[in-house]
Amino acid sequence: MLMTNFTRFIVMLSMIELLTACATNGDNAQQPALHHNAEIAQQMTDIYAVAASKEMLFIEVPSANNIISEQIMLAVIASGESTPSIEQLSVLLQKGTHMQIGVVGKSQSTNIMTIKLALKKLASKPAKGVLYLVGNAKTKEELSVANQHKDIVVVVVVDTKP
Repeated sequence: MLMTNFTRFIVMLSMIELLTACATNGDNAQQPALHHNAEIAQQMTDIYAVAASKEMLFIEVPSANNIISEQIMLAVIASGESTPSIEQLSVLLQKGTHMQIGVVGKSQSTNIMTIKLALKKLASKPAKGVLYLVGNAKTKEELSVANQHKDIVVVVVVDTKP
């Protein structure tokens, strides 16, 4: 009997510690998520403000959590390896309708690389649409060189962040 009560006590104590840890970590982990969501929301707002039509799709390109992982991911994508975002973007542009697609994400470099590889993949295929991305003059120049498709327009929206 004493062993059963002791076991119950240990289990209850463990549960209380686990709940406390979850509550504490949840609050701290939520702050970067809120900041990330605000960044994405701002990009979507900027794109939506300049879009020709108010019917748009948005693709959020996932990014790495640190600079080293991001550089590895960019190197892999640059080598020609496809990602789900590249595949999804390619499929949408080949639908046959003139789609407007906003490309958003935490990493500007990853967003640009995703668009570049999707454009490269579609170079010899029938595709049409308008791609929107928040960026700067360098981004605009880089993507205009990469876009060899006559029916795909890439619009770079000037970044509103200070």
